[in-house]
Amino acid sequence: MQQQLEAAILDQLNDLELPLQDCRCQCYDNAAVMSGRISRVQKRILDKNTLALFVNCDNRSLNLSAVHAATDKTFAVIFCSTDEVVYTFFARSTIHWQQLKDAVKCTVKRESDKG
Repeated sequence: MQQQLEAAILDQLNDLELPLQDCRCQCYDNAAVMSGRISRVQKRILDKNTLALFVNCDNRSLNLSAVHAATDKTFAVIFCSTDEVVYTFFARSTIHWQQLKDAVKCTVKRESDKG
């Protein structure tokens, strides 16, 4: 299976006229067939280009977390409560708010009153 997936990736790169040697990373989901370090797809590609390092797909992980969280109402309530506490902590101080903005390139928003 790994050989077929590797061939499909290399064929797609070829079709797009993207040289494998120009690739600087690989990003797959958390499936062992893709991300395994010994004989999986990311290792096969890495053997062909040592600069094509594997990077875990955090978007996929976050999506899976959200899907699982939605099935557990208790977890969702705890998450939203924690989010509100974080917002309140930073919103009460302009110094804290600036430190948050300096540390991360996103913002915390208050839980919506609508819903």
